[in-house]
Amino acid sequence: AGWDILNADQLMTWEKVTGISKTGSSAVRLRNFDYAVPGQQDYLRLPEVAIGGADSAFVTFQVAAAAYASTTATNTAWDTLEVLLSADCGKTYVSLYKKWGAQLVTRQGATQRSFEPAISEWRKDSINITPYVSNGNVLIAFRNTTQQQNNIYLDDIKVYTVTVNPNLKARGYLVSPNPASGMVRLQFYPQPTNLLGISIYSLTGQKITEVKVSNGMYNNTYNIDLSAYAAGMYIVRAVFSDRVVTQKVIKVK
Repeated sequence: AGWDILNADQLMTWEKVTGISKTGSSAVRLRNFDYAVPGQQDYLRLPEVAIGGADSAFVTFQVAAAAYASTTATNTAWDTLEVLLSADCGKTYVSLYKKWGAQLVTRQGATQRSFEPAISEWRKDSINITPYVSNGNVLIAFRNTTQQQNNIYLDDIKVYTVTVNPNLKARGYLVSPNPASGMVRLQFYPQPTNLLGISIYSLTGQKITEVKVSNGMYNNTYNIDLSAYAAGMYIVRAVFSDRVVTQKVIKVK
């Protein structure tokens, strides 16, 4: 409900197909293989969604695509898939994602038959739309530009927001759950850029375990397993190049 299609030439356009999907029993398809009017554009538009008030927002989807010609060929016109965002109810759009040819296809090699993907021929793509959170309601659209290469499928289309725990946002780090019986999470906000290491100490100052931090490969969340250690209080110590942060955590049986 609320989705719509813009089909200017009233020919091939986005359609629901059953029996082909990444998950569930259906997906959406545009049959570029049979689309004999090069350059035509068709829009699949989601209902407007509210992303205002969140800390971040994302679009994710599964895509499957193939090409009639070899993706190594030169001077070839390719089917193109774009993801567009509108903050004014579809009057104007910003292109957030644009792929064609080798960047788009999920089946390797030219395919001279109408493409139907195997379960392994899907790829999950993600788009960060956080810069548009301040715009409030947004409209997301998928636009296909056909060059009669081969079919494109979409499945599992999701638009979602993330709101950061206010304590995490205020302090920049958070250990949870606390108390804990086993696994705890050390979260950072925003993502750290100069983290050197994470260690866990007993109250007597003995290092009991540490979490490896790869240089240049930082995460927002690190998991720490305390299940093998005795009940009591421990200190989580995160060392940065310019500071050290500590947090007490209680281990229960």
